[in-house]
Amino acid sequence: MKAFSIVAAAAGLVFAGIVAGTGGAGADDYNYPGSCLVVQNHSGTTVDVSLNYPIHTGYWTSYPDDIWHLSDDDIPVTTPNGVWNVELNPSVDSTWVYDSGMNIGIGCNGSWVLTLN
Repeated sequence: MKAFSIVAAAAGLVFAGIVAGTGGAGADDYNYPGSCLVVQNHSGTTVDVSLNYPIHTGYWTSYPDDIWHLSDDDIPVTTPNGVWNVELNPSVDSTWVYDSGMNIGIGCNGSWVLTLN
C-alpha cells in the first residue's frame, strides 16, 4: 500500500456544481478529468477514507475539522476520467462539489470536494 500525505487545502473555497454521495461515495461526473480530491471533515468524528482507484489504492484518516487534498509523495493525485470512488468508515453523510478553480496551481484540473457531515 502506498503512503499518502495530507496537505492543507486553501480556505475560502468557492464551489460550482453539486453531486451527492453517501457511505460508499464517489464523484462520477466524467466532465472533469485531471481533477484532484479535497476532503473537508465536518462530521465531528474521525473517519477512515479508503480510495478505490486503480493507480492509487489506499486509505487515510480524516480528523474532525480537517481540510486537505490527497497527494502521493507531495504530488497531487488526479483522476484521469473525472471519477472518484471512496469508502467511509464509519459511514457518514457526505456531499460532493466540483470547484473548477481549486488547486489548479498545483497541477489539478479543478478539485472534487468531499464534505463529510
